[in-house]
Amino acid sequence: MPKRRKTSDSSEGVTGTCDAEYEGETQPVRTEPSPEQKAETKKKRKLDQLNKKIRKLTRTVQKERTVKRDTSEIKNKIKRTEVVQRLKLIKNTNKFADRLKKKTIRLEKGEDAVPKGETKTIEKMRVEDDGFIEDANDEEVLGAEKMDEFAAYFAN
Repeated sequence: MPKRRKTSDSSEGVTGTCDAEYEGETQPVRTEPSPEQKAETKKKRKLDQLNKKIRKLTRTVQKERTVKRDTSEIKNKIKRTEVVQRLKLIKNTNKFADRLKKKTIRLEKGEDAVPKGETKTIEKMRVEDDGFIEDANDEEVLGAEKMDEFAAYFAN
């Protein structure tokens, strides 16, 4: 179907449309990017943001002047607290920058490149003993449940 073009005739003051092909003009066809391309651009954008944050953090740490590590030798309490706060800030920004670096490596090379540490929960730190029964249908467990004198009360 030919494209419609708005025309105006200045001599008659008439404005309308006509069915005429544009000579030599073609409008580019815009295609929607595939989900893989969308994911890739999103990943690149995220990497750029992370790298920018890392650069900013390292710059702020480098700007900090050299701080005396042994704060116990500083006699002035106010100055000592300032130095301790500055040391703490440097330490925390370095930790955060390391975390961001690991995150960028995971984004670039996959989750297995830098494994995440396993969290220490009470259940994971527990040492298994012989008295622990895993099977709920064990004879001893069923026998103990039958002998339970409060089972009727809690069943309701």
